[in-house]
Amino acid sequence: MGTKRTSAPLPYVEPPLALPAVHRPLEHCPNFRTGASFLPILLPQRTDADALAADALAPGWGDEVARHRRLIERIDIAIAKASAS
Repeated sequence: MGTKRTSAPLPYVEPPLALPAVHRPLEHCPNFRTGASFLPILLPQRTDADALAADALAPGWGDEVARHRRLIERIDIAIAKASAS
C-alpha cells in the first residue's frame, strides 16, 4: 500500500517568484528560503519522500525512485542550511 502524502506548509520562495500559499515551491528555486523554524516541516517531508521512494522501488518504478531521491537530496540540503542558521 502506498504512503500518504502530507500537505504540510513548506519553506517559502521570496519575491520576485513569490507564490500563493497553496502552491508548493520547488526546493531548487534560487529564491527558495528556509531556516531553523522550518525543521519541523522539512524532517517529516524527508521521511515521506524516503517512504515514497521505497514504495516506488517495490514495483520497479525506477523513474519515480530517482525523482524521490532527488527530492531527498534537495531536502537534505535545506535541512543542512536550516540547521546552520
